[in-house]
Amino acid sequence: MGGDYQTPTYERLGDGDYSRVSEGLNATTQRQQDLALKANDQAMADRGIYTSLNALRSNDTTRETYAPRFAANDATVMQMKAQDIAGANAAAQDAAKQKYEASWRPADYKAGLWNGTGGVISSGSSGGWSI
Repeated sequence: MGGDYQTPTYERLGDGDYSRVSEGLNATTQRQQDLALKANDQAMADRGIYTSLNALRSNDTTRETYAPRFAANDATVMQMKAQDIAGANAAAQDAAKQKYEASWRPADYKAGLWNGTGGVISSGSSGGWSI
């Protein structure tokens, strides 16, 4: 196969470790929820109803307050993953195109790199003298 095109390596967000990204996003929300639950438990204990049904329902309400934040974090991770996959696909398509151009007409490909067209081969004609 002719041509000298070297495919670049596509770098993924966090090396593609989306669980680590998700953990990072959720860490702050989890700490906030834990602090809110601790404060809620203390408030219930101060009232003497720490183990009552009302205390348990109050904790459930606190968890429900933070559920949308966790969902938003998960949605953010999924969006990042989708963008990363789209970027990887675009890079792969570009690499395939460059490899094709480099192998199809290697001399023209190298000339295209030299003249600043990035190796793109055009069959059109421009310039020159007309009689």
